[in-house]
Amino acid sequence: MNRIITIILLIFNVLSVYSQNVFININGDNVRNQTVRLSCIDDRISLMERNLKTVNTDENTTSIDINIILDCTKELILKMGVKEYHFLAVPGNTYSLKILPYDEDKYSFSVKEILPVVFSIEKDDNVNYRMEDVDTCLNNFVSDNLRMLYMKDSSTFAALNTLEKQLTRKYIRNEYISAYIKYEFASLKYGLSLSNRKKLQMELFQNSPVLYDNIGYMDCFNTVFSHYFSQGYKFISAEDIEKWLDGVNYSAFNDALGRDSVLKNEIVREVVFLQGMKDAFLDGVFSRSRIFAMLDKFETQTKFSEHKKVAENLKEYLSARDFHGKKISDLKFKNIEGNTVSLNEFLDKPLVICLVQLDCTACLKELQTINYYYDSIKDNCNIAVVCLDNSFEKMYNFVRNSKIGSLYQFPFLYFDNNWEIVEEFKLHFFPTFILMNTDGTIKRNPMESPSAGSLKQFMNKK
Repeated sequence: MNRIITIILLIFNVLSVYSQNVFININGDNVRNQTVRLSCIDDRISLMERNLKTVNTDENTTSIDINIILDCTKELILKMGVKEYHFLAVPGNTYSLKILPYDEDKYSFSVKEILPVVFSIEKDDNVNYRMEDVDTCLNNFVSDNLRMLYMKDSSTFAALNTLEKQLTRKYIRNEYISAYIKYEFASLKYGLSLSNRKKLQMELFQNSPVLYDNIGYMDCFNTVFSHYFSQGYKFISAEDIEKWLDGVNYSAFNDALGRDSVLKNEIVREVVFLQGMKDAFLDGVFSRSRIFAMLDKFETQTKFSEHKKVAENLKEYLSARDFHGKKISDLKFKNIEGNTVSLNEFLDKPLVICLVQLDCTACLKELQTINYYYDSIKDNCNIAVVCLDNSFEKMYNFVRNSKIGSLYQFPFLYFDNNWEIVEEFKLHFFPTFILMNTDGTIKRNPMESPSAGSLKQFMNKK
């Protein structure tokens, strides 16, 4: 019994060394009446985003304190509505984010806008400021010397190396930033072919540890290995990939990748494999179900816990993007009478969901197009306009009190500040149109816009 207790205490002590609290204060007048969400990037291969905390505030709330536990440096994302702010959080540190005033009614074509924030660190090693300093120095250099870099001017390349050495010396005591500098500069050199690419690959990845949570390392990794083999390359043909996927033969896959001298390092080879499976899935060239089966096989054979986690995240991430045949959850909205309704109530016919903001000129033009076709299509499909505006009243006034909106016969629904639908439908811009089957599965996301003729398929044939 004493031995078991000792082992438990040892495990607890080891975990406590790596897992520490992170304290975050979010303040400002715009915090009032908001759904404030904090999430993190779980790993930088899948880019799977995990929700850590959701706080609903009232009109009196101008400050929120959030406490989370991290076991390593992570990129966190603060979200308020469609606005986001990204920053790195180091275990054991405290951060303060002051939300600057902004106009919630101001329309942006992109869903993901930058949340205006003054970021201060009360206890930290200044990793965010140092990373910003490196980015500024590198971006300014590239901006001033882009033409000469493209021409591979030797003196400009020497100046680039000098800048890298200066920044490395400046931040030599910060391990994270030192690696960030090395790999961000390497990304530029690789992308512009300023150095021999094969030699650079070997120097960067063959005998170096994988820095899973370092943004610079993973930026460089993606620059070098994105689509490295996913449609076939020197050591693996597309026919080989097809054959190994059909037979779920991960061993053959792994052996073939090992013939590449850059991938002699088993750990790097597995990360490249995972990136390749993601690329192959998103390219849509190979059977998606076989790719999932291959990831399942990989999980049983890898001996690296980090890679098992990435494989699990990849399956979840890719499942969310496999819209064909995907069932929707029972999403709830508020209709113009203020009653709660579900999308399932509109599925007696194919359903076209229109995700809009009513300040958006493009959205209003598409609604006019729908109205033009509506009498010809209403027998063959349903229309549901979902408004992602900052208030229910805006939708109500548009439908009930405006000359244009009051003419529309199709239903308008308010999303009721349920920002999860942005993730549910992978919404990136307004307007977005989604076609649903009557069984509640997604047939097309995004669907072509009505102005591009997408509704003609539902028109009465007479």
